[in-house]
Amino acid sequence: MLKKYAPIFLLIFFVILALSSTTKGIVNGQATGITSKTSKNMIYEIMKGTYKVKGVQINYPQIFKLNNKGKQENINQLIKKEALKVLNYYSGEIDGLNLEINYNIKLKNANLLSIQYVGIGYKTGSPHPNRLFYTTNVNINLVSRVRLKDLVKVNEIAHKFKNGKFKALNANFKDIYNEYPIEYFINAFSKADSLDTIGTENQSDTFCYLSKDSLGISVSAGGGVDHAEFEIKFKDIVTIKTENGVWKSLNLLES
Repeated sequence: MLKKYAPIFLLIFFVILALSSTTKGIVNGQATGITSKTSKNMIYEIMKGTYKVKGVQINYPQIFKLNNKGKQENINQLIKKEALKVLNYYSGEIDGLNLEINYNIKLKNANLLSIQYVGIGYKTGSPHPNRLFYTTNVNINLVSRVRLKDLVKVNEIAHKFKNGKFKALNANFKDIYNEYPIEYFINAFSKADSLDTIGTENQSDTFCYLSKDSLGISVSAGGGVDHAEFEIKFKDIVTIKTENGVWKSLNLLES
């Protein structure tokens, strides 16, 4: 009797074994290279967009494969608009300007896209080129920018920065917080993340970005011709702004 059904038992055994192996591969990310958490967050993909006129080339990300095509278009328009605002440093004049900007994605999930731009610009007749750094943080759900003042209590973060609680990513600028009084950082952080005010009394060359576990801040350095980045872990930020729902909607505390 057992011999009669032995082939059937063997077949069932190997089918179960195969299914078990496949499931394990997917869970561990070995079959697709994506964990279940990553798959949940990766609801859109990134491709490169480029603005190129004369000596100016600005590369910026554009999203695609978002389920909501209308929202996707609006997000892409927002990203491009913010990326090109670097031209405000040159009053929009591109004659005699050599400028190259590239981007890095610091954080990408279903709720937030944090973009970091780095480049060099030189205007004919200028004494030296400028190393440029700026960011755009996009709330995917609301199709809006997220600025430093939307995320944290500026006074608290400014004091943490002044007291050396941020980690310098470039050791050459690790003591920059000693070069200015606390009022300077409070003012700069309050106005952070805007290229709209370049050339005005409200100009701030301070920008923030987010990674999976940290808040990054870039400040002007080297007499205004360079920049320096510093980071602090989310867990080391005492007060976050929960009243506007930004942290909750971005889900960063759970990441």
